[in-house]
Amino acid sequence: MVDFSVFRRFVAHAIKCTGDPDLGLTGGYMLQPHHTPIGIGMVTSNNLGRGLQFLCRHAKLIFASIEFQLENGPR
Repeated sequence: MVDFSVFRRFVAHAIKCTGDPDLGLTGGYMLQPHHTPIGIGMVTSNNLGRGLQFLCRHAKLIFASIEFQLENGPR
């Protein structure tokens, strides 16, 4: 798992290199994950928590090199 501070530096560097402050939105638009069975399962879940659980369980079908992990913090 990549530490959030490392990911944040990566994103900042990518934005600096591309000059596109909306890089995340552009990338998300290009992926269109709602067109995959995983995306459809997520967006049709009863609530956000169940959608994220669905993603964590089934993401390897689409994203072989990425592992999603859902952690609950204090409420």
